[in-house]
Amino acid sequence: MLRSAKRVLGTLSAGAVLAGSALFAAAGPAAAGGCGHWSESSIWWGVRHYYTHCTSDGSTVLVHAERRYVDDTYHCVGPNETLYLGLGDSIVKAYYAGRLC
Repeated sequence: MLRSAKRVLGTLSAGAVLAGSALFAAAGPAAAGGCGHWSESSIWWGVRHYYTHCTSDGSTVLVHAERRYVDDTYHCVGPNETLYLGLGDSIVKAYYAGRLC
């Protein structure tokens, strides 16, 4: 009886991990993206922040990421590139800083 219970629990645990992975993958950048600063939520990782530079002119722009607990950061983001900014509430906002890299 104990052996059967362990087998059932092991199967349920594996199923839960696989189901969660499928939900997480479906909410990835390709599904949730957009232009500029955007975010996605996950039950495991919380809110993840990104910046996508949508362009057809081939430009690389400077992006200013305002952060809550540390100094702000600046990043060069290439054409149609998505930059991962960080987790949780550490990112206040991110925006085009008004110049090219």
